Amino acid sequence: MKKTAPVAVIDLGTHSALLLIAELQENNRLHVLKEDFRITRLGAGIGKSDELLPENQAYALTQLKTFQNEIKEFAVDRTVVLATEALRQASNANAFLQRIQDAFGWQVTVLSPQEEAQLTYLGAVSVFDDFASKPFTVVDVGGGSTEITMGKGKSIKNIRSLPVGVVRLAEKLNYKEKIIPRDIAGIQEFLDAWFDEYELKKLTEDTILVGTGGTITTAAAIKQKMEVYDAETIDKTSLTLDELLMMFEDLNAKSLQERRAVPGLEAGREDVIIYGLIIYIHFLQRAGIWRIKVSSRGLRHGYLLGEDLNQK
Repeated sequence: MKKTAPVAVIDLGTHSALLLIAELQENNRLHVLKEDFRITRLGAGIGKSDELLPENQAYALTQLKTFQNEIKEFAVDRTVVLATEALRQASNANAFLQRIQDAFGWQVTVLSPQEEAQLTYLGAVSVFDDFASKPFTVVDVGGGSTEITMGKGKSIKNIRSLPVGVVRLAEKLNYKEKIIPRDIAGIQEFLDAWFDEYELKKLTEDTILVGTGGTITTAAAIKQKMEVYDAETIDKTSLTLDELLMMFEDLNAKSLQERRAVPGLEAGREDVIIYGLIIYIHFLQRAGIWRIKVSSRGLRHGYLLGEDLNQK
């Protein structure tokens, strides 16, 4: 397959929006030209109001405008906008999608949980050498949902989407700055209601467990005291359960202001990072797995790689 014209892919999530501009090259490889990340908090409050709040919509549109200006710097073939949990759930989602189309001319595709999980899996495992023959379980903790996808190479065997994410969990506890043991017990009980439905016993030691998404990439950046985010350094970073537990304890003991000074912790994540870490920690504990590898790639990369698969 010959190199294609660059494509811009935007992942419009519950808590953040991510931009990828890349060319798909031979051997199913991506040549990344530009990546960007913006906190939008688009889905904040949706658990209580069932709607995208006007101020969140306005702020998300300003961030998309930034993306549009960046996209104009490249001769892209097209711009693809993919939306996930917040726009699956919001009662006023269609009105906001129309605002995007009117402002930018972009028609947004709202993915099903299964489509989201599939594309995220393809993107996440693509950073691993000789991944075609290896078994993976990809865990993507997002703002509004968590996807757990099992597969071997590019072949997906099982997908589970849980309506539990960092924003939903934070809202459940009213964005408490510090979580006490009683809160943790309640969160674990809440998570167990969903994890019990998933066959955790399938996660054997032979499975390579991979985490992707903002929580786990931020954890990897914190581990490496990363002042400037570097995706290549993040990729394949290993985090142990003990490291995640110590990271949670450290961040949970800090104020929001103190967290903002932690190298590797992106501004805008300081109030939700502890909730994302709890989800990963509890998942690892329940599955009896003590280590997770990190991938900076996700849904937007998987979209382009999935296109290549569909052409073959």
